[in-house]
Amino acid sequence: MKFAGRSGVVYTVAGKGGLVREVMLPERLAQRLEERRLDAPAPVVDRGVRYLRRYEIGGGQSFSASFSTASTEAIGKSRGAHGLRYSYAQFRMRELMHHAERRLALAIISEEMGHLRPEITLRYCV
Repeated sequence: MKFAGRSGVVYTVAGKGGLVREVMLPERLAQRLEERRLDAPAPVVDRGVRYLRRYEIGGGQSFSASFSTASTEAIGKSRGAHGLRYSYAQFRMRELMHHAERRLALAIISEEMGHLRPEITLRYCV
């Protein structure tokens, strides 16, 4: 049921703690991302975490700080870049509730967000 009712390009990403999960980007965003693909991966260290950067885009702590500043300037508040996860979970819950019961919708969102338990996702959907 993951990504039910959605279309886009699926990417496999390694997140916090090395958790590997799939995320879906809308076609247009995926095209823009691919325009920024590096010829070869570049090693990066951010907040003590080593990873290979594959795209010429901001990431890590610098992205989070820039996002917070832009959000505060635009709307007067910020939950940081992590706020994007809250927004996604809330939007997706409203979207899925048209087609599925709350418990199933929560399980789908939990899987999409890479949470191991739907109870964790509940925090995002309030």
